[in-house]
Amino acid sequence: MNYALLTLAGIDDQRPEVDIRRYLSPKGIELMELAKVTCSRELGRYLLAHPTAVGDLFAAPLWNEQFRELFREMQQVPVDGFDRPLRVVHSLSDTSVPIPLTWAQLAEMQQHGVKWVHPTRARRRRRPHPTVRTWAQSSENCYRSR
Repeated sequence: MNYALLTLAGIDDQRPEVDIRRYLSPKGIELMELAKVTCSRELGRYLLAHPTAVGDLFAAPLWNEQFRELFREMQQVPVDGFDRPLRVVHSLSDTSVPIPLTWAQLAEMQQHGVKWVHPTRARRRRRPHPTVRTWAQSSENCYRSR
């Protein structure tokens, strides 16, 4: 559900001409707005406490070629167009996105001339990297529970 809500929030923010809100139920709009201002971890906790079916997000069907293409586009990570090197952090033990997908993405980025750094970790660190801590503090302390 997190990915669906984050994708809807991205469409609402980056593609206002689509007017995704007209396809959403009041509950869908409420949860999409929550996704815009809440950390993924906190959103997940909220959804566990307030179960909602994906179908409850929508007031009108949107499964057509226009939306299939839009969802595909919104789920892809760009492989070029970056103006500075990227730091890509992805744990080898990630269960949401298998690490070979990241390696394939990095190979494609390298083919497009993108410079990147990718430190791998076999397990999750106890404390976030100082850069992550700084980001988290400016993002309403998403990591405060660590």
